[in-house]
Amino acid sequence: MLNELLPLLADIVKVALKTVFGMVALTLALLLVTWRLSGGGKGSVVAVLCVLVLSMVATGFLTLKRSMLTLVIKALGKLRLADRVLGLVLSYDGFVASGLERLPLAQAEATLHKAIAAVRAKLDFQGGIRGYLVRKANERVLGLVETSTLAAFRAEGVNGVDLALVRHALADRLDATFVAQLDSGLTRITVLVVTALVATSVCLSYFLGRAF
Repeated sequence: MLNELLPLLADIVKVALKTVFGMVALTLALLLVTWRLSGGGKGSVVAVLCVLVLSMVATGFLTLKRSMLTLVIKALGKLRLADRVLGLVLSYDGFVASGLERLPLAQAEATLHKAIAAVRAKLDFQGGIRGYLVRKANERVLGLVETSTLAAFRAEGVNGVDLALVRHALADRLDATFVAQLDSGLTRITVLVVTALVATSVCLSYFLGRAF
């Protein structure tokens, strides 16, 4: 999975640059608004500095978060990574060696956790920002696959878990489902961070402008 994700990082650079430029433009606008709302005195200087620091933190957080989520979305959409990970998980020795048509739910859940851990242990990550993004992307996909597979196990676990039925039920739809979820999450995070930054800047302008 690791080597296949690396070529996608070129797309992530575009997302990161777009996010940074957008946040820089927003920051400049907020600094101007903060200065005017706070009255232009000593309080304005403090308010502007606070807004600048907050904007830098928000920019770093949002850039990293958007880059990681975009990498996951690209991996799911282009590489069908979730469906392939599911195949790796369900072909784990613990499942195959059981030889049972149906596994007891408790056994299936325990084996699933071991399978996820085994797949995770095989991943070898590089250092730096690139390695961090790839690691987070792989961990996010593994988490999504584990959650969905566990839910599928429990949905039919009364009479035991039929791995073939679970594989058939989840096949070819995991990636599309996860992409839709992550796209929505990406939008929510962006709106939340920007809204919080703007609201905080206005509050700082009001209170600090009157405190000095």
